[in-house]
Parts: sequence; C-alpha cells; structure tokens
Amino acid sequence: MINSLTQTLRIVIAVGFVAASSTALFAQEPTTIVAFGDSTTAVRGKLKTYSKFLQTGLSRSDVPVHVINAGIGGNNTQHARARFEKDVLSHDPDVVIIQFGINDAAVDVWKTPPATQPRIALEEYETNLRHFIAELHKRKVKIILMTPNPLRWTPKMLEMYGKSPYLPEEKDGFNVLLREYAEAVREIAKAEDVQLVDVERAFDRFEKAKGESVDDLLLDGIHPNERGHRLIADALISLLTPEKPPLKKPVSKKTTLSHPDQWQHAAKAELITDMTLCTPADALSDRRHHDKWKVFEYETADFSGKCVSIGRESSAPDLTLKLNKKGWHAVYIGLSTITDLVRPAKNNVEAKFTSDPAYTRLTNRQNLASRRRDVLEEVFLGAVDLTDNDLQFSTVYKMPARIHYVKTIPLSEEEVAALLEDRAQSVTKTSVATFDGYTWIHPFRPQNRADLAATFSAYRDSDFKTWWFQLGGADLVHHPSQVGNLMGGHLDTFPRGVDREYVESVRHLHQQRIDPLKVAADEAHAQNAEFFVCLRAAGWKAAPPWEEFFISDFYEAHPEWRCIDYDGTPTMHLSYAAEEVQDHLIEVYREALKCGADGAGFLFHRGMPMILWEEPFCQRFIKEFGEDPREIAEDDPRVFQLRAKIVTEFIRKIRAVLDETAATRDDPKKRLKLAVSTFSTPADNKKFGLDVERWIEEELIDQIGIAWFAYYTSGLRTKTGDTPYYAKITEGTNVKIFPFYVGWKMKSAEVLQQSVARDYDNGADGIAVWDPNQFVNWESGKHPYWPLVSKLGHRQQVRNGSLIYTPVTTPLTRLGENHYSRWYPNTGF
Repeated sequence: MINSLTQTLRIVIAVGFVAASSTALFAQEPTTIVAFGDSTTAVRGKLKTYSKFLQTGLSRSDVPVHVINAGIGGNNTQHARARFEKDVLSHDPDVVIIQFGINDAAVDVWKTPPATQPRIALEEYETNLRHFIAELHKRKVKIILMTPNPLRWTPKMLEMYGKSPYLPEEKDGFNVLLREYAEAVREIAKAEDVQLVDVERAFDRFEKAKGESVDDLLLDGIHPNERGHRLIADALISLLTPEKPPLKKPVSKKTTLSHPDQWQHAAKAELITDMTLCTPADALSDRRHHDKWKVFEYETADFSGKCVSIGRESSAPDLTLKLNKKGWHAVYIGLSTITDLVRPAKNNVEAKFTSDPAYTRLTNRQNLASRRRDVLEEVFLGAVDLTDNDLQFSTVYKMPARIHYVKTIPLSEEEVAALLEDRAQSVTKTSVATFDGYTWIHPFRPQNRADLAATFSAYRDSDFKTWWFQLGGADLVHHPSQVGNLMGGHLDTFPRGVDREYVESVRHLHQQRIDPLKVAADEAHAQNAEFFVCLRAAGWKAAPPWEEFFISDFYEAHPEWRCIDYDGTPTMHLSYAAEEVQDHLIEVYREALKCGADGAGFLFHRGMPMILWEEPFCQRFIKEFGEDPREIAEDDPRVFQLRAKIVTEFIRKIRAVLDETAATRDDPKKRLKLAVSTFSTPADNKKFGLDVERWIEEELIDQIGIAWFAYYTSGLRTKTGDTPYYAKITEGTNVKIFPFYVGWKMKSAEVLQQSVARDYDNGADGIAVWDPNQFVNWESGKHPYWPLVSKLGHRQQVRNGSLIYTPVTTPLTRLGENHYSRWYPNTGF
C-alpha cells in the first residue's frame, strides 16, 4: 500500500521507465517481475518480504503481476552471474529488480587469517551489474536497480566485523565500504538509463524523518524486517503503479449506450421477426397445446412479425432457427413481458447456438408500458462465429415465454480480436460466484446433465472463475452420500411445491446415476473455473413447517451436542465444541472432494451460533480456566478466547483433509485451497470465534469472502464490510479478499458500480456475488443486469461506467387480437 511516508522517503531517479513500461503494465496477462538479489531479497521463513508485498500491492492497484523471488542468501554478483540464465532469463520476465552489494562489499575480517579486501572488488561488482543490464536490454526487459540497505552494529556483528577496515566505534562504521557500492549503483543507473530505487537513502531518511532508527527496519543489523520490506515494496509499488483514472460519477441515461450500440456495425443490424421460420414446423400451432409453441401475429410502431409462445404447462419440443450467416456476429433475442392477468409475471426461455455445449436461460425484466402494454426487451445471447451455426430454443420448467425476434450485428475484425483476447486472458477473471445447492435445482426440475449444465452456461465468458458451490446446509447434500443426507429425502408430503420438485429432481438424477455435484464440478473445469465444495456453519434443522424437510439425520441422532444458550434455552444448532460434530463434517468434506474440487469452503455467515454454553463447551472451559462459564458474564473475554481456539482447531482439520486429499492427486504439490466467509468487522469475528488473523498467519486459508449480510452482526446495519481492514491483514500474503454483494439485494447499477470501485480502491482482490443468478429485486425496467455483473473483474470499465447499458425496449401495439387500446381486456377477470 502506498502511504505518505513512502512518498517522503522514496528516492527515484526517473529516467523514462514509466513510459517505456506502460505496455507491459497494462497488458491483459500478468506482468512477470523477477526480484533478483541476495538474502535481503530471498524468502525468509514466514517473513513478508518486499516481493510478497509487491505481489499483493500491485494486484490491488489494478496492475496484474506475477512476482518471482529469485533471491538467494549469501550471494554476491559473481554467484548471481552464474545463475542469471536459470533464475531470471528463463522466466521471460517483463521487469527485473536487481539488488546486490552487501555480500560483494563484505571484508571477511573474522576469518583466519583475516581478509583485507572485499569479496568482490568494486570494479568487478560494476562489471557484473552492467552485464545484467546489457543482457536484459537485449530482451527489452525493464530494469529497476536498488541500492543495498544500510547495516547496523549488533553484538554479533561487532564480534565478527569489529575491526579494520570497519569502524566499530562509529554508528555507521559497518557501512564504510558498502556506501561506495551503493554510490556505484546510482552512477550505473544514471549512465545506463535505468530506474533506481535508492533503498540506502530511503532507510537513512526514515531515521531522520521519523526520529527512529534504521535498526527499527532491520531484523539483525543486516536483513530488513517486515517494516523494512514494506517500505521497499511501497517505493516499488509507487513506481510501478499507473495513475488511476478518477472514479466516474453516476452515468446518466443520456450518456449511456445500449448494449447493441457498442458495436461498430450496429447500423447494419438485421432483424428476423418471423419466428415461424423455426423448425420443426409441426411444433408450431395457432392453438394452445401442451406440446406446441403457439404462433401470434404482433405489431410494434416500427416493425411487425410472428412470435412463438409457450405457457407454464408447456412440454413443447426444442426449436431451431436457421440464421444463414457467416462470420462473427453479436446476437440478441427479443423477448416479451408476460402478464399474469393484470401485472408482469416471471418468464424464462432457454437459447443456445448449435456450437454451444448447453442452453443459456434468458428473461425479460421489464415492467408493462402504459395501457398495460407488453414490452419487448432485447436480451444479449452472445457473440459468436455464425458460420454453420444456428439458434435453438427450449422451454424452462413452469415458465412462460414469447420469442418475438432475433437481431444479428456483424462484428469487425478488431472487435473479434478484442473479444477473443478478452476471453483468453485471466487478469479480470477475479470474481467469485456462489451456488446455494438448492435454487439451481428446484425452479428448473432438471432431468439430465444438460438440464443441470444450463445453470452454468451464462458464466462461460464471464469474470466468475471461482465457484463456491454449497452442498446444501451443514451436512445436507444433493450428491449420493454415505455421510450426509438429502434434505426431505424421506418425505411424501412437502411444505411447498418447490420442495417436492427439488427432492423429486434429485431422486430422479440419482436413479439415472447422475451426480449433480460432479456435473457442477465438471462444468466449472470446462470453463477453467476453480470449484470449491462449501459447507454452511448451520443448517442442521429448520423450524416448522420445514422441520422435516431441512433436517439432518446426524442432528436428530445427537441431541446431546445441541447448542444451549446462556439462560439454558436449547437451540436448533449443533456445537462445534463437540469433536464429533467437527469430525462428522470433515468426513462430509472428504467425500465431496472426490468430485475433483480445487478446494473447500466454510461459510460462517450461514449461520451463527456454532458454540454457546452446552456441556461440551462448558466442560472444556472448566478444564482450561477452572470456572463454570455459566456462572460468569457471557461476554467474559475467556469465552471468546476459547471459542476462537475451538473454531481454529476446526479450520486446521479442514486444512489437513485438503492436504491429505491433495497428496492423492496426480499433482500432489498443487495446494487445494480453503475459502471462508467472515463477518464485517474484527469485533463481529471475535464475538463468534473467528480468529482470521491467526488463520492467515498459519497459512490455513486462501480466500476470504467478507459477508456483511450475516445475522447477529453489525453488517446487517451498515450494509458493508471493512475491506481496508481485510486488505491490511492479508497484505504480503497469498490470501485473497472478496467483498460480498448479494444478487437478490442489488437494486441500482450506479450504486453497484461505485461500491465495487470503492472496494477495489480499498484493496479487494475481486468481488464475490452471493446467488448471482437470483436478481429478483434488480431495478426492474432499467440497466441490463448480466452485462454488468458478469464483468465486475474489468476494473477499468467498472470505474468508468462503461458496463452500464441502456435497455433496448419496444412496446407492442398489437398481439393477436389485443390491440392494446385504452380499454384493457382483462379487467373482467
């Protein structure tokens, strides 16, 4: 992170690097940066070195990078020259940071007999640095030289080096030769026209500006500590980070484009308004039949045609529309609102190109126009090469729909190249999508793999390349399981129709030997997305009328492990203070990971509590503290302390099962990741035992979703999470943070755009969307949802508002016999 201190301390000789390197730093693929140096660069245990801070700091400043630490302890420039090809050039770097000198300038006076000359003479040191620069310049690699950091006396260093030519009686006496080597770096940087970060002077100025000591930046008199590495990294980040464009103000309707208008050849768009061109012809009818698409003539102020319609009980066959096009086109489907007698109703249809592996679900989100007119909305299906490629349509279970037209817009060569480049790059693919394990099944009644796959096809070209896939709730699962159980699997009567549909669908899939979890994992991997199997903290049993639908067999079998409140009231939660509860869920993970998942997730925000004052907790508290927690204040710090200890033990168990599973895979060195959802603030985390900072320190977790919408936390009031706090505690680590947005709570495109941009400015690595396919409250009738939400990893477009589009809507003037007069025909029903 860049701060005012760095602005004061950074000593940079600017010699044209920024302009020369802008192409690399703005490239779609990550810029490869190699940190080349000695032990002051090298990885040192769990110490956060400048290379780690550089990785997280640049990524969070919208500069995608891959930082390679090529530091080796004890190296001087002669050693470095011998490994230059293997450790630097072989990585095909874009930027190389070079820092040597401490080992070169060292005079080993501690040896017998004592040395009298530096290990590497100053002239040879200069020759070696110039060699690195010449080789890198041949390859057009950008170079940053850094002076060595100054040294300070410690008792050990005085014992080893406290004799001539060093000056042990002087504070700076350990640097008598090193200062010359640092000055040589400055002169070479100027002569060779390369960038310089003057670490030596930055450390010296730190001492003067802050009234502190260089010792405060060093571990042992030689190597920078975390504070010293942070200072170095901040200087590098400031140097390498392009200036951010200002956050764009809310975009007005007058300045926004429609989605079709973004294309160069929008004026060459062609409409197919006669849907009776679809085949098979015998699937069409002028009457309502459950196995037919009904045909209506329709008119608008600008065009007319024939549409095809299906009702809620339709079982009509799939349709194919021959497009007879060649080359790349953007394709839009004109869908109509559907009225539920007097108001708009939900509508849905599936569409795909014949080249697509699965259907995509599309919907019209508009309100009715004046006089209760139905309104057509132009919905983007995709951009694709239409050579030998046609359109297909299919019904969605219990969903009506009307398809009025298809629009095609030819794309230019430049647009095609940009599309393909965007799909191939990984820099913006930083969004997390969650799937709740229930609503991807019950509304759609899937009967086969293709039906399941339709849930995911819209994600194919999106920025959602991490999927947190929930199995259900706690140990409730939808895959064939020997550990958990199917919710409602034993029932023959259900609280709601959708609950019956869910159970019947899953039963049918299992009978067909289709594992929904494996299908989801395969779909993710087909899209190059990471797939995590996720459990919820709660979800053991629901209150009536769902008490026999949402119910865990394990919960029912073990009343002795249920959470008991401070006043003795029993709750419908199981206690994680019971080792058996933890171990049961570990076995759920172990089984689910067999689907080929890339990791696991634990979602704390669904829901608390995990630990109260039940017997397993109380007995452990008494053992550790000698008191009964039921007889002290419920907010006694020791209660929170023990909760955190127990929860951390559970997180360690998840980490262990992930590592055990990884060891059985084809690539046993590939880490299986662990994601957790946490609460808005540190205080919320502490209340429920989430010691997130310890998990980071112990390298237990890899991803954090900041879930402000958790019951019993401050986030429900503030509607936001403390992104800067999470950015601070993860800085210099490999842990990524993702502030959560909720699909069914999003109401404004402008507010979403500005909130996401603010989270990026505050250090977010990406954005997580809870139920991205559930957007019932999305500002009906306004900006298209998916073109914005699916591209939230495109930071520049988020900031400038170019992902917000004006909808293309067309009111109908006639549909069949209804001429949409001022006399609405349905008032008598």
